[in-house]
Amino acid sequence: MRHQVQLRIPIPQPEPPKPLNYAAWQANLEQAQASWQVLANDDLSGKTPKSVKAYNDALASLKQDYQALVEAMTSLQASGAVSQSEIDQLTSKMTGIIARQVALPDTLVKRADQTPLITQSDNLANLVKTLNATDLSQKTPASAQALKEQIKFAQAALQNGGSVLKDGDATEADIDAMAQNLADQLKSLQDAQAALQDRADLSVLKEALNQLAKPVNTDGKTPKSVKQFRGCKSGIC
Repeated sequence: MRHQVQLRIPIPQPEPPKPLNYAAWQANLEQAQASWQVLANDDLSGKTPKSVKAYNDALASLKQDYQALVEAMTSLQASGAVSQSEIDQLTSKMTGIIARQVALPDTLVKRADQTPLITQSDNLANLVKTLNATDLSQKTPASAQALKEQIKFAQAALQNGGSVLKDGDATEADIDAMAQNLADQLKSLQDAQAALQDRADLSVLKEALNQLAKPVNTDGKTPKSVKQFRGCKSGIC
């Protein structure tokens, strides 16, 4: 009698869970922490007020997002039900935080060099001051009026230049454009100064008229010459 051999089929056993990998998260976390130290040393002096405000606003938002992300990971670990995909998602978000940290200093804009505008403003202001103190009473009315008009234009330009100098967000292009405008106004004012004309000296003419007004003794003169003299005196010589 044959004995039947009973085959035992092994029951598949579930694979043991793989250990969770926090290495990438930890590396990103350490890099983000190092970036905070770098950002703390950013020099905001010499930057435009507008860009500094944008920088500070972005920094505050970034810190808030970073803190929320760290708290999310802490909460996930405390729950005891952590998956690798969840860890990877938070790690990816931390990568985005780091990218924002690196890009943040690029929002800062250096203040434009105001030297060219200051120089032109000083030159124009000095000439305006000199001309305002100039006596124009002996100049022709037309040339004096032309100069006064140019002084008004120059004063308006100086006021506009002052506004640009007070604007901390003015760009280099703004500074250069206004400096050129003041240089043009300076040239126009110098031209008007050079075009001033002196009033004519009327003393000689007055003396001649006085001589003509004096009575002339025509006794003993020929009638013809007396007539000619009187005609010339009347302007019909």
